[in-house]
Amino acid sequence: MSRLRFGEGMPLAKFPTFLLLFLMQTSAHAASFQFLGWRSLQPHVTESHFQERSWEILIPGDWQEGTQWIPSWNVKGIGEHDLSIEVELVFEDGHQSSYSFGHWNRQAQKRGEQGSRTSVNGQNDAYAAVYTDTLILKKTAHVARWTLRSAVQSSSEPQLKLFGVCVGQPGSEPLPNHLLPSNDEWSVDVPTLCQFDYLGGKVWCSPTSVTMIMQYWSKMRGMDSWHYAVPETSAKVFDPGWPGTGNWSFNVAHAGGHDGLRSWVCRLASVDSLIHLLRLGVPVAASVSYDLLKGKASKGDNDGHLVVVAGWDQSQHVIVNDPAKCPMVRTKYPVDAFMRGWNASHRTVYIILPNGLNMPEELTEIRWMDSAS
Repeated sequence: MSRLRFGEGMPLAKFPTFLLLFLMQTSAHAASFQFLGWRSLQPHVTESHFQERSWEILIPGDWQEGTQWIPSWNVKGIGEHDLSIEVELVFEDGHQSSYSFGHWNRQAQKRGEQGSRTSVNGQNDAYAAVYTDTLILKKTAHVARWTLRSAVQSSSEPQLKLFGVCVGQPGSEPLPNHLLPSNDEWSVDVPTLCQFDYLGGKVWCSPTSVTMIMQYWSKMRGMDSWHYAVPETSAKVFDPGWPGTGNWSFNVAHAGGHDGLRSWVCRLASVDSLIHLLRLGVPVAASVSYDLLKGKASKGDNDGHLVVVAGWDQSQHVIVNDPAKCPMVRTKYPVDAFMRGWNASHRTVYIILPNGLNMPEELTEIRWMDSAS
């Protein structure tokens, strides 16, 4: 889950009783997930001294009953202004509620500094709860309308390049495939960065993973503007509502806000999806239980972690850049241990890739709702 991340989570004792019960239930009877994405969204413009631009996205009826929702957005051109993100739900008993995913901007913001970029705490009622970047429904909703708003100066032309929602649908998942190809090996040359090389880096597994992937694409495509140092990325994704740098939605918003890049959070079906992405040259940041990844029998409190998946070998090992395994960041884990660790997050990943590089057709868990390229 979203709050269980290495160095940045909450002690288990502080979790709401409802969320603990939900975690136990979904471990025994997991949900399947689909990413629904839009790439050609036009704003509604309200004229005043400032222009307010808003985008509305209605989730299709066959996915409105998802139990978990994780949004992603890529926006450019908002300057110093904020983008607000909220979802309005109509439940089966007629009750209506709105829930906020906070305020986003691209300004540098560090722990202890004033800034307006933040998630919103304290959203937990009888119908649903928001935990930083994840909405969990307690009752069935029949209508889900997402709204993004930004008030900008008239000379600005903000563009919502991408919006998507990772939707959890009730129902049992098929057992994910744990086997890697035995007749070949594959890896992509992702730069290695250690999170402990930086002051405050003990809790920077997420921005370090994002930085590694952005540096990879910077080198591959010759785009210097995609090349960040880890502290710079950390300052761009810091969320005082967390507080920390592990907000999934904020991390992909940072990467995908750059010209020529797209990024989103989704949950993949199996290791086969990773194989298809890696053969395309696309490394991903995977959310894992660090204890399970390292082969322990059970996951520990607050052991969520991010690693960059970079390939596999012929002996059934997954090749990763592990930002906490220093100085040997490039390392391997047995596929069974990797899958146990990855399954703890329902196989959550950040996908970051350049425009024009399309998803493999085999990734049916990623569904584009428009015809944009």
